[in-house]
Amino acid sequence: MSVTVSDLRDHLLATGLAGDTATPRSSVVGNAEALAAGDPDKHLGVGARGLDATGVMAAVAELCGCSASLDHRDGPGTIDPDRTLRGLEAAGELLERAARDRVRMLVMTGHPTGLMAMYQALARALAGAGVRIETPLEDVRLAPPRRRKRPRLIRYADGVGVLCTLADMLHTHESWPMAAVLDAIEPPGLVLADHGYAGEAVVRGLPTISFTDVNDPAIAVAYAAGLTEAVVPLDDNLRPGVYEPIARFLTGRFA
Repeated sequence: MSVTVSDLRDHLLATGLAGDTATPRSSVVGNAEALAAGDPDKHLGVGARGLDATGVMAAVAELCGCSASLDHRDGPGTIDPDRTLRGLEAAGELLERAARDRVRMLVMTGHPTGLMAMYQALARALAGAGVRIETPLEDVRLAPPRRRKRPRLIRYADGVGVLCTLADMLHTHESWPMAAVLDAIEPPGLVLADHGYAGEAVVRGLPTISFTDVNDPAIAVAYAAGLTEAVVPLDDNLRPGVYEPIARFLTGRFA
Protein backbone atom coordinates (compact mmCIF):
# COMPACT_ATOMS: atom_id res chain seq x y z
CA MET A 1 0.00 0.00 0.00
CA SER A 2 1.48 3.35 -1.04
CA VAL A 3 1.95 6.26 1.37
CA THR A 4 0.98 9.77 0.30
CA VAL A 5 2.99 12.83 1.29
CA SER A 6 0.04 14.09 3.32
CA ASP A 7 -0.32 10.80 5.18
CA LEU A 8 3.40 10.66 5.83
CA ARG A 9 3.47 14.20 7.19
CA ASP A 10 0.66 13.30 9.58
CA HIS A 11 2.59 10.19 10.62
CA LEU A 12 5.77 12.16 11.30
CA LEU A 13 3.92 14.48 13.67
CA ALA A 14 1.78 11.80 15.34
CA THR A 15 4.77 9.63 16.21
CA GLY A 16 7.28 12.34 17.12
CA LEU A 17 9.57 11.49 14.23
CA ALA A 18 9.31 15.22 13.49
CA GLY A 19 7.65 18.17 15.16
CA ASP A 20 8.31 18.19 18.91
CA THR A 21 10.54 15.15 19.37
CA ALA A 22 11.59 13.15 22.43
CA THR A 23 15.09 14.57 22.10
CA PRO A 24 15.41 17.38 24.67
CA ARG A 25 16.46 20.81 23.46
CA SER A 26 19.21 20.80 26.10
CA SER A 27 20.81 17.86 24.27
CA VAL A 28 20.58 19.70 20.95
CA VAL A 29 22.40 22.78 22.25
CA GLY A 30 24.81 20.82 24.41
CA ASN A 31 25.89 18.59 21.53
CA ALA A 32 26.38 21.61 19.25
CA GLU A 33 28.66 23.15 21.87
CA ALA A 34 30.47 19.84 22.35
CA LEU A 35 31.08 19.45 18.60
CA ALA A 36 32.49 22.97 18.38
CA ALA A 37 34.73 22.19 21.37
CA GLY A 38 36.15 19.11 19.63
CA ASP A 39 34.32 16.28 21.40
CA PRO A 40 35.30 13.15 19.41
CA ASP A 41 31.94 11.48 20.15
CA LYS A 42 30.16 14.24 18.23
CA HIS A 43 32.63 14.33 15.32
CA LEU A 44 30.88 11.67 13.13
CA GLY A 45 33.73 11.84 10.63
CA VAL A 46 32.87 15.45 9.80
CA GLY A 47 33.68 17.66 12.79
CA ALA A 48 32.75 21.31 13.18
CA ARG A 49 34.75 22.39 10.09
CA GLY A 50 35.95 25.55 11.83
CA LEU A 51 32.56 26.61 13.17
CA ASP A 52 32.04 27.84 16.71
CA ALA A 53 28.99 26.79 18.70
CA THR A 54 26.90 29.60 17.22
CA GLY A 55 27.80 28.48 13.72
CA VAL A 56 27.08 24.84 14.49
CA MET A 57 23.63 25.74 15.86
CA ALA A 58 22.95 27.83 12.76
CA ALA A 59 23.69 24.73 10.66
CA VAL A 60 21.33 22.62 12.79
CA ALA A 61 18.62 25.26 12.45
CA GLU A 62 19.08 25.33 8.66
CA LEU A 63 18.63 21.58 8.39
CA CYS A 64 15.94 21.02 11.01
CA GLY A 65 14.03 24.31 11.13
CA CYS A 66 14.55 24.71 14.86
CA SER A 67 15.75 27.74 16.82
CA ALA A 68 19.38 28.68 16.27
CA SER A 69 19.71 30.26 19.72
CA LEU A 70 22.22 28.77 22.15
CA ASP A 71 20.18 30.34 24.95
CA HIS A 72 17.09 28.29 24.06
CA ARG A 73 17.70 25.15 26.15
CA ASP A 74 14.26 24.20 27.46
CA GLY A 75 11.59 21.98 25.96
CA PRO A 76 11.82 19.42 23.16
CA GLY A 77 14.14 19.26 20.19
CA THR A 78 12.10 20.41 17.20
CA ILE A 79 12.25 19.22 13.59
CA ASP A 80 10.14 20.84 10.88
CA PRO A 81 8.24 17.96 9.22
CA ASP A 82 8.38 19.71 5.86
CA ARG A 83 12.19 19.62 6.03
CA THR A 84 11.99 15.91 6.79
CA LEU A 85 9.79 15.48 3.73
CA ARG A 86 12.22 17.54 1.67
CA GLY A 87 15.04 15.22 2.71
CA LEU A 88 12.94 12.17 1.89
CA GLU A 89 12.20 13.58 -1.55
CA ALA A 90 15.94 13.98 -2.20
CA ALA A 91 16.53 10.47 -0.87
CA GLY A 92 13.81 9.09 -3.13
CA GLU A 93 15.42 10.64 -6.18
CA LEU A 94 18.76 9.00 -5.38
CA LEU A 95 17.15 5.62 -4.72
CA GLU A 96 15.17 5.83 -7.96
CA ARG A 97 18.38 6.57 -9.87
CA ALA A 98 20.23 3.75 -8.08
CA ALA A 99 17.55 1.23 -9.03
CA ARG A 100 17.41 2.47 -12.62
CA ASP A 101 21.18 2.29 -13.06
CA ARG A 102 21.63 -0.83 -10.88
CA VAL A 103 24.49 0.71 -8.97
CA ARG A 104 26.60 -0.85 -6.25
CA MET A 105 25.33 0.35 -2.88
CA LEU A 106 26.47 0.25 0.75
CA VAL A 107 24.00 0.36 3.66
CA MET A 108 25.30 0.87 7.22
CA THR A 109 23.78 1.90 10.54
CA GLY A 110 24.93 3.03 13.96
CA HIS A 111 21.34 2.67 15.19
CA PRO A 112 20.49 -1.06 15.17
CA THR A 113 17.63 -0.50 17.66
CA GLY A 114 15.91 2.18 15.57
CA LEU A 115 16.70 2.67 11.91
CA MET A 116 17.93 -0.79 11.01
CA ALA A 117 14.57 -2.38 10.16
CA MET A 118 13.77 0.46 7.73
CA TYR A 119 17.17 0.09 6.08
CA GLN A 120 16.64 -3.67 5.78
CA ALA A 121 13.31 -3.18 4.02
CA LEU A 122 14.91 -0.74 1.61
CA ALA A 123 17.93 -2.99 0.99
CA ARG A 124 15.68 -5.96 0.19
CA ALA A 125 13.61 -3.90 -2.22
CA LEU A 126 16.68 -2.40 -3.86
CA ALA A 127 18.28 -5.81 -4.31
CA GLY A 128 15.06 -6.98 -5.92
CA ALA A 129 15.31 -4.03 -8.30
CA GLY A 130 18.79 -5.06 -9.39
CA VAL A 131 20.94 -2.97 -7.06
CA ARG A 132 24.02 -4.77 -5.79
CA ILE A 133 24.17 -4.40 -2.00
CA GLU A 134 27.81 -4.61 -0.90
CA THR A 135 28.83 -6.52 2.26
CA PRO A 136 32.59 -5.93 2.66
CA LEU A 137 34.70 -7.12 5.61
CA GLU A 138 31.94 -9.30 7.02
CA ASP A 139 33.12 -11.05 10.19
CA VAL A 140 36.63 -9.65 9.79
CA ARG A 141 38.00 -8.60 13.17
CA LEU A 142 38.85 -4.91 12.97
CA ALA A 143 41.45 -2.95 14.86
CA PRO A 144 39.82 0.11 16.46
CA PRO A 145 41.94 3.25 16.87
CA ARG A 146 41.64 2.86 20.66
CA ARG A 147 42.28 -0.40 22.45
CA ARG A 148 39.26 -2.27 23.77
CA LYS A 149 38.91 -5.52 25.66
CA ARG A 150 36.49 -7.00 23.12
CA PRO A 151 37.11 -7.27 19.37
CA ARG A 152 34.96 -5.39 16.88
CA LEU A 153 33.65 -6.67 13.58
CA ILE A 154 31.06 -5.81 10.93
CA ARG A 155 28.08 -8.08 10.37
CA TYR A 156 25.30 -7.69 7.81
CA ALA A 157 21.62 -8.46 8.29
CA ASP A 158 19.55 -8.26 5.10
CA GLY A 159 22.40 -6.27 3.58
CA VAL A 160 22.66 -3.71 6.41
CA GLY A 161 26.06 -3.48 8.07
CA VAL A 162 26.41 -2.86 11.79
CA LEU A 163 29.38 -2.79 14.16
CA CYS A 164 29.33 -5.74 16.57
CA THR A 165 31.14 -7.45 19.37
CA LEU A 166 31.10 -11.21 19.08
CA ALA A 167 27.67 -11.14 20.73
CA ASP A 168 26.05 -7.71 20.38
CA MET A 169 25.13 -5.14 17.74
CA LEU A 170 26.44 -1.73 18.75
CA HIS A 171 25.09 1.78 18.72
CA THR A 172 28.02 3.94 17.63
CA HIS A 173 28.89 7.44 16.48
CA GLU A 174 32.36 6.43 15.31
CA SER A 175 33.47 6.78 11.70
CA TRP A 176 36.49 4.46 11.69
CA PRO A 177 34.40 1.32 10.85
CA MET A 178 33.09 3.04 7.73
CA ALA A 179 36.61 4.13 6.81
CA ALA A 180 37.74 0.49 7.03
CA VAL A 181 34.80 -0.72 4.92
CA LEU A 182 35.25 1.94 2.23
CA ASP A 183 38.99 1.29 2.06
CA ALA A 184 38.21 -2.35 1.25
CA ILE A 185 36.05 -1.75 -1.84
CA GLU A 186 35.75 0.40 -4.92
CA PRO A 187 33.67 3.51 -4.15
CA PRO A 188 29.98 2.56 -4.22
CA GLY A 189 27.47 4.42 -6.35
CA LEU A 190 25.31 5.25 -3.34
CA VAL A 191 25.53 5.04 0.46
CA LEU A 192 22.60 4.87 2.88
CA ALA A 193 23.74 5.47 6.44
CA ASP A 194 23.69 7.52 9.63
CA HIS A 195 26.08 8.80 12.33
CA GLY A 196 29.77 8.32 11.54
CA TYR A 197 29.00 5.92 8.71
CA ALA A 198 27.23 8.73 6.88
CA GLY A 199 29.80 11.34 7.86
CA GLU A 200 32.74 9.33 6.55
CA ALA A 201 30.97 8.70 3.24
CA VAL A 202 30.04 12.35 2.86
CA VAL A 203 33.55 13.70 3.43
CA ARG A 204 34.84 11.22 0.83
CA GLY A 205 32.47 12.80 -1.67
CA LEU A 206 30.24 9.76 -2.10
CA PRO A 207 26.55 10.18 -2.96
CA THR A 208 24.98 9.60 0.44
CA ILE A 209 21.52 9.44 1.97
CA SER A 210 21.90 10.41 5.63
CA PHE A 211 19.31 10.03 8.37
CA THR A 212 20.14 12.26 11.35
CA ASP A 213 18.64 13.49 14.59
CA VAL A 214 18.47 17.12 15.66
CA ASN A 215 21.11 16.47 18.33
CA ASP A 216 23.68 14.99 15.91
CA PRO A 217 25.00 18.32 14.60
CA ALA A 218 27.94 17.14 12.49
CA ILE A 219 25.74 15.94 9.63
CA ALA A 220 23.95 19.31 9.72
CA VAL A 221 27.35 20.99 9.43
CA ALA A 222 28.12 18.89 6.34
CA TYR A 223 24.74 19.81 4.86
CA ALA A 224 25.24 23.53 5.52
CA ALA A 225 28.71 23.32 3.95
CA GLY A 226 27.23 21.91 0.75
CA LEU A 227 28.97 18.55 1.12
CA THR A 228 25.73 16.59 0.84
CA GLU A 229 22.09 17.17 -0.08
CA ALA A 230 20.02 14.09 0.75
CA VAL A 231 19.83 14.52 4.53
CA VAL A 232 16.67 13.43 6.37
CA PRO A 233 16.24 15.01 9.81
CA LEU A 234 14.10 12.95 12.19
CA ASP A 235 14.17 11.26 15.57
CA ASP A 236 16.51 8.38 14.81
CA ASN A 237 15.88 6.03 17.73
CA LEU A 238 12.18 5.30 18.12
CA ARG A 239 10.77 1.76 17.95
CA PRO A 240 11.54 0.17 14.57
CA GLY A 241 7.92 -0.12 13.40
CA VAL A 242 7.52 3.66 13.44
CA TYR A 243 9.80 3.92 10.39
CA GLU A 244 7.85 1.40 8.27
CA PRO A 245 5.73 4.04 6.46
CA ILE A 246 8.94 5.84 5.48
CA ALA A 247 10.28 2.61 4.00
CA ARG A 248 7.06 2.17 2.02
CA PHE A 249 7.15 5.77 0.87
CA LEU A 250 10.72 5.47 -0.40
CA THR A 251 10.22 2.03 -1.90
CA GLY A 252 7.34 3.47 -3.89
CA ARG A 253 9.84 5.62 -5.75
CA PHE A 254 11.63 2.70 -7.37
CA ALA A 255 9.77 -0.60 -6.84
